[in-house]
Amino acid sequence: MGLSSEEKKHMNSVLNSVSCGELVKDQHPITIPATATIAQACEILASHSILSALVESPDGHGYSGVFSYRSLLHYFLKECPPDGEIPSAPANLDLRSVILSAKPNVLASDFCKEKNKDFFKVLADQPLYDAIVLFSKGIHRCSVVKMNEQGDEEIVGTLSQSLALRYLSNHLIEIKDVVSRPLSSFPNIGNRTAVTIEERRNVIEGMEVMHRLKLSSLPVVDSSGKLSGNFSLSDIKFIFRTKSYPMLWYTVGSFVKLLREKHALESNSGMDTFPFFDITREKSLNLAIQKMVATRVHHLWLVDANGKPTGVVGITDVMRCITE
Repeated sequence: MGLSSEEKKHMNSVLNSVSCGELVKDQHPITIPATATIAQACEILASHSILSALVESPDGHGYSGVFSYRSLLHYFLKECPPDGEIPSAPANLDLRSVILSAKPNVLASDFCKEKNKDFFKVLADQPLYDAIVLFSKGIHRCSVVKMNEQGDEEIVGTLSQSLALRYLSNHLIEIKDVVSRPLSSFPNIGNRTAVTIEERRNVIEGMEVMHRLKLSSLPVVDSSGKLSGNFSLSDIKFIFRTKSYPMLWYTVGSFVKLLREKHALESNSGMDTFPFFDITREKSLNLAIQKMVATRVHHLWLVDANGKPTGVVGITDVMRCITE
């Protein structure tokens, strides 16, 4: 069942109590110059640890589109199809150098696959509720704008699904009557089938699957079909931060293990603290929100009693639950 009229009223009151501008007030917007090449745009994303950025328009007014790791994926797979020959590249070859040497004059603005499609915006004084309605329709991020003294729109930040979810996680006590319900009680949860990838597949194969099916992550499964990890579009950041072109031909299982070890080292625990991305339908929406925030993921995988992925719960699903 969905929300009752009383629950909707209370939820709307909470989401209308804060403006979009308040959530991005400490941000410093990052944009990509109109003259930036593909490689330079990748450097900007990697150095600022962001997944996407607006590309400035050549005429200096506005923006020509959004460049993201999905844009990069689209470009890279055209140049290096996953069924091609495995390159005999030096182990320390920089992926950015590979892209730059392939077509050094290709501009990021020419390869905004999401050109004009993903550029959504809200005014700084609009309530968070308005942004969450956008997110419930599958929009992942929107620019927050205000009018400057010249009467032009000025971007003050980017409001993402993750940032909105983090706000909700900090106000769970205010919406406890809704989020304490099990996932099985929400009609919008678990309707999508999980598309899995086996540990033995190559990283570049996983990238191709995500690109072809327009997915941002895949559950990794072992030979028995049991969930063993998570492979996402944002993991490509790690390949760009390191000189790791051959890593694209690692098995997904090896790559996930490498990220797990990296996480353990960065946490200074010396232990395997790689987060789990599974949840069952009997668990609460509250737990799903907390898990997504804690593990910094956009999806959790619904699993059966044997630990095998059967469905997916995404931030988009959560946004629908609290607005519909």
